[in-house]
Amino acid sequence: MLLFLDIFLDKGQENQVKNAPKVKHTMFISSPSSKLSRNIEDISQLCDIQELDPLQRHLGEKLVGKRFLLVLDDVWNEYRDKWVRLKQALRSGRRGSTIIVTTRLEKVALMMATDPFQRLGCFSDDESWSLFKQRAFVMGMNEGNVNLEMIGRQIVQRCGGVPLAIAAIGSILRSKSQESEWLRVKDSEISGLEDEGKRILAVLRLSYEHLPPYMKQCFSFCSIFPKDSVMEKDELIGLWMANGFIPSRGQLDLHDMGCEIFSELTRRSFFQEIKEDVDGTVTCKMHDLIHGISTSRTGHECYAIDLNERSKIPKTARHLFVHKISSSTNFMNLSRLQRLRSLVVGRGFDFIDNLSNPSHFISKQKHLKVLDFGYGFSSIAFGSLKQLRYLRFHDDNNMKTLPEATSSLHNLQTLNLQRCYNLEMLPRGMKHLKNLRYLDLRECISLASMPVGLGQLSCLRKLSLFVVGKDIGCGGIDELKELALEGELSIRRLHDVKSSTDAKNANLIKKQNLRSLSLSWRVNNGERSQRGNDEEILDVLRPHPSLKKLCVDAYQGVRFPYWMMDLLLPNLVEISLANCERCHQLPPPGKLRFLEVLTIKGMGALKYIDSNFYGDMESSFPSLKVLKIGMAPCLEEENSFLSYVR
Repeated sequence: MLLFLDIFLDKGQENQVKNAPKVKHTMFISSPSSKLSRNIEDISQLCDIQELDPLQRHLGEKLVGKRFLLVLDDVWNEYRDKWVRLKQALRSGRRGSTIIVTTRLEKVALMMATDPFQRLGCFSDDESWSLFKQRAFVMGMNEGNVNLEMIGRQIVQRCGGVPLAIAAIGSILRSKSQESEWLRVKDSEISGLEDEGKRILAVLRLSYEHLPPYMKQCFSFCSIFPKDSVMEKDELIGLWMANGFIPSRGQLDLHDMGCEIFSELTRRSFFQEIKEDVDGTVTCKMHDLIHGISTSRTGHECYAIDLNERSKIPKTARHLFVHKISSSTNFMNLSRLQRLRSLVVGRGFDFIDNLSNPSHFISKQKHLKVLDFGYGFSSIAFGSLKQLRYLRFHDDNNMKTLPEATSSLHNLQTLNLQRCYNLEMLPRGMKHLKNLRYLDLRECISLASMPVGLGQLSCLRKLSLFVVGKDIGCGGIDELKELALEGELSIRRLHDVKSSTDAKNANLIKKQNLRSLSLSWRVNNGERSQRGNDEEILDVLRPHPSLKKLCVDAYQGVRFPYWMMDLLLPNLVEISLANCERCHQLPPPGKLRFLEVLTIKGMGALKYIDSNFYGDMESSFPSLKVLKIGMAPCLEEENSFLSYVR
């Protein structure tokens, strides 16, 4: 169930923003009523009440006088009493509040509707054919397609106007050019099915059967994630690589091959709700029907289980997603599994104080290729996990150093340490991880330096954070020179860069696949280098023009570099300039046609904003959506600045 809640502003505020609602949250909810109420409460951070009745009463109190829009998508629950209780809590909202519900079950529609409900009809013949052509005839129609068009129209008729079925079957046929192949699809199991649900399932199963074997493996593996999960593209590719599902193809890199597989599964409608943020991070979801097909095709190899319940896991299990563990005793229910390939354990579990048994169990998994833990398992004997290719320790607030034995995992391709806030040091021997492709250090705010030799990791494609070191035994910024990085990169402690030559050797101008770059001179303890070469350093850190997001923090130069002033980054979507306290002139972002977000704060020396900042007065900031200005005490023309933002 998709939960989407807008809380409208008070009347005085509405007039300022033309009644525009402010989106508070969007999430999927598989069970109704209590979980829905709790999540609405979470959205507004209202309370920590756990019992349903007082929670709903509290929700009702908080909605008094507020106008809201609540969208409940794909509702399955048929329990009228639970809906009535929740509806009572929602009635306290102001007149004009609205609830929109979508469901596949007429019984649910009759139960929840207050007005006559709308039946969403199927596509017309013309609409169906138009959608099919988009998917099946990528190069367009031509005279050679006459017979295929005739067969295609017959296939479309049998899809019954169901968009998901039409899109899926069109994607199957886009790679097939022979009439015999199209005829086999026409005569397949979709023929004669009257029930819409059965027709969709038949088409999706048919789409699965037409996948090549390696792509079937990649798709089926996705059943390891619970329903409604948001999956990250690079995470999926990393997991596929770790398990050996991605075949080699000539000189094509495994990551690039994984991207092709992801794109093909998306084209065939197996992945939906594709989203890409400004950092280049791509996420997706699987429709619950598609998730069901994925689960049915895994045999007895992939499982998502709850160890608080009586979960029976056969010895044939190879890939396991475990959630809701309350103790290490429950964890030991897995002890009879000896040939796991993937073990993913969810977050927020309560066995951090009793690590010995789980750690011992994991250390015995000699065939393990994927290990993903929320926290608390840095005591694992990594030396015994020689096959490990994917290792993730996220949200571990106790880990200050990663065990040096991690450097012996020579097959490791992915190392994810996201949100390990207290991590101070990486293993000195990381240069030996020759197969490492992804190193995720996002939000590792305590990391003090990088190990020497990181630049020798020629396979490294993702490096979210690089901390410049000044001491012997720490990696300098020139370690970045030969790395073909992509996505997001944050470089911290730039005041420790010894010279502009070292900075230039980082070779940022050649990293055309970087989408987000953050450059920071900030020091956690407040101390500041007196070298005073910030301008020289920033001048030579020019990124590639394809960059979409640029953040500059704690820069102490009095001017910004030429590549910012001369608009040499035309594709920027987001700019953040923070704590550049000595700069007295801003770059001219008004001319950037794609700029959507602009943040300016901590500009203590900024007094004036000249006309160059706006560009052409008639078309300045054509795409700007978000503007944030703060901590610019000397700025005298703030009001005139705002007047140019449309």
